Formats: sequence, C-alpha cells, structure tokens
Amino acid sequence: MSNIYKRQKKTKLIRYLFLLSALAICFYNIYIIFYKTNNLPLIEETINIEKLKDNISISTSETIFEGFSSCNKPYKIFTKKAVKDNQNRYILENINAEYYLTDKQKLSLNTTDGIFNSLTKDIYLGGPVLLKYKHIIFTGKQFHVNMRDKNIHSDQPVSLKFHDSIVKAEAFTTKNESKIINLKGNV
Repeated sequence: MSNIYKRQKKTKLIRYLFLLSALAICFYNIYIIFYKTNNLPLIEETINIEKLKDNISISTSETIFEGFSSCNKPYKIFTKKAVKDNQNRYILENINAEYYLTDKQKLSLNTTDGIFNSLTKDIYLGGPVLLKYKHIIFTGKQFHVNMRDKNIHSDQPVSLKFHDSIVKAEAFTTKNESKIINLKGNV
C-alpha cells in the first residue's frame, strides 16, 4: 500500500510542477508581448533614416514606382533592380514604364538601364531604348523624359517608325506636351 501512496504523491507533484511551468511560460509570453508593444515607439524614435551617410545607398529588386507627375498624370515604372543614391535618384535596371500624357494617351518605354529622379520627375534612359507613343515607335540609345512638361528629347541618333514608314535622325525633341515632334540632322 505504501508504494501506491508514494506513486500517487509523485504523480501529484509532477502534475503541479507541470502546471506551474505551463503557467510560468504563459505569464512570460504575456509579459514579452506587452513589453514589446509598449516599447515599440521608443525603438522607432531611435532609428532616423535622415542620418544616413553620403556613401550609403539603398538597393531593391523587383520594384514598382507609382505616382503622379506635376501635371497630375499617373505613371508606373517597373524595374528588376533599383538603387537609391544620396541625391534621391534611383539607378534602374531592366525598365518597363507607362506614363499618361493625357487621360487617353499613354507613353510606354522599355530599356535596359536608366536614372529616375523622384523629386524632379525626370527619367534618363540609356542602352537600347524602345519608346511607344500613339502609333509612333522611337528607338535609340539615350532619351530624357521630362514628366513636368511632358516632353522628350534625345541628342543621340534615333529611329522613328510610323505605320509603314521609318525616319532616322541625329536627334529629336518634342514640344507642346509631346504634340510636336522636331527631328534634327540628316532626316
């Protein structure tokens, strides 16, 4: 009989120890949860992004830039890789972009690399560039898209395809919100 009594005491002791340890773990978890949520604002205040040094850059992959130009027209820039420098410029790789000049007129562009300035809303495109506007397809090596005044220009040779015609020029600019296209040199 005494063996049964001793075993019952041991099992009760083990049960109480198990319950106490479970309760201690629960209280510890509750303490950690409340401690972290109460101290989060203090942690966030200590991190200050403006204190980044000049030689630090931020890199992202599979990035989408969406926003509105100064004329309140939407734009989307899809890129495989973007690196932000200390002057608020983004160095982009493998770019596909859409920019609405008017509510129905969309400018589409594809290129391998470029620079997007988020403050001035300028896009500088390099590499082989394919730019589509209405029924016109521009191809060239360098383009500058100014989203403030909706104009595009290039100082490099360009090729312009319109329906079944191809026109080549040494440079081109657009005026009057891309309604007028000026081709320059050896047209």
